[in-house]
Amino acid sequence: MRVFRVPKNLKIYKKVNYPPHNSSFNLEGEISRRLIKRSKDINTKITFLPIQWTNYFIKNKYGKNLDEIKKFYEKKIKNSSKKFFTVLQYADGNLFETSSITYFAASGLKVDFINSETKLIKIPLLAEKHHKQLKTFDKKFLASFIGRNTHTIRENLIKEFEDNSKFYIEVFDEPVISDKRQKKFVELMNSSFFSLAPRGYGVTSYRLYESFEFGTVPVYISNEKEYYLPFEDVIDWKKLCVFFDPDKDGNLQEKLEEIISSGEYEEMLKYGDYCNRKFFNFDYVTEYIIDKVESL
Repeated sequence: MRVFRVPKNLKIYKKVNYPPHNSSFNLEGEISRRLIKRSKDINTKITFLPIQWTNYFIKNKYGKNLDEIKKFYEKKIKNSSKKFFTVLQYADGNLFETSSITYFAASGLKVDFINSETKLIKIPLLAEKHHKQLKTFDKKFLASFIGRNTHTIRENLIKEFEDNSKFYIEVFDEPVISDKRQKKFVELMNSSFFSLAPRGYGVTSYRLYESFEFGTVPVYISNEKEYYLPFEDVIDWKKLCVFFDPDKDGNLQEKLEEIISSGEYEEMLKYGDYCNRKFFNFDYVTEYIIDKVESL
């Protein structure tokens, strides 16, 4: 596999603390490093673009200044006879139109910039595991959520469940997650049957994948036309999590209580633990990408 040489300012490898427990590179960095390390053994004619999109966009006013990356694309990529692939985490997807690039994307692509030469392959939105924070708690809540106010769906959770003692909902506006709230997050995850995973600024949420680490079942809440589900060729998502559209579906509490009383809950926990160990980690995502690019 050929690794394309990109300018230094487009491959910003930087350790990040978001989510707050994370101390490694972000998804793009972790996967890129693994792919580059194994490049000589990857049998593909598609060239890898190790652009660190998220770090570049954030550094450049959250994508408002794209001059450098656009110039690079116009000069080196646009008229090339080669085909390329890259790893993209950024919640807003690709912020300008490209061609001949396959995106392995954790939050989708910008609809305005999708064309017939653009290919999307979904991957999960992952961070480091919560290895040191797992504990055993009695299940106190049917479902819970604590997180930033990044979408109206999250705001509406408070309106819906603020007087319901079976649910714990806390939404805040501060951009930085305090140690106190991070501790509360761990306690809630450990003491809830279900973890509410409402979409945030992006179409999905870290919470969807963190849930399995804490022995809880995620409830993916979204009103998009489609849920953003990676690995559908190897995962049966209906066995893995609960899907809920607040604009279309019925009573969430009744739905969750039925899952518990029917015995389905325990099966979902087992399948979630299996998927978490096998699929939801940087090494498997790397293998998945290699398999796909070798077959393209």
